Amino acid sequence: MAYGGRLSTERNYEELVLLAISKEGSGTRPGNRRPLANGVQDRLERGEPSDQAKSAALREFGNVSLVKEVVRNVSVWRPLESIGKDTRFVLRVLARSPGFSASAIFALAFGIGANTALYSIVHSVLLNPLPFRDPQRLVRLWDSFGSPGNYSPVSYPNFRDWRT
Repeated sequence: MAYGGRLSTERNYEELVLLAISKEGSGTRPGNRRPLANGVQDRLERGEPSDQAKSAALREFGNVSLVKEVVRNVSVWRPLESIGKDTRFVLRVLARSPGFSASAIFALAFGIGANTALYSIVHSVLLNPLPFRDPQRLVRLWDSFGSPGNYSPVSYPNFRDWRT
């Protein structure tokens, strides 16, 4: 019986639960180890047929679906298995439609590149201090001509005249 693939019958499922329960309990007290397997073994020793022994032990044990869920959730590797399954699914979907895959990858690359460029500009212009000794003393000079609101940068000769 292959435990890695899908289970095809209810009998295989019951055998898997028996195996999982028998491997789950590894405590030191013999009464607490392998309760379902011990129940089946006790019934077999009393002379019950194996099918009846298994079904009676399963009835006595309780909700098999709940046991299956608990045993699966005990696994330490469950998050990694989930990531692996998700990755395989994404790769399958991307392989089915290469045109969509290329456009999605291009859009992501373009968005990441544009975001990086804008952040670099904002960082260098707004967040870094100016490379001068007293940046708070910097001023900008404008020259006005004629009507109000008509401004232009000051020429160097005018600046030199104003400075003297």
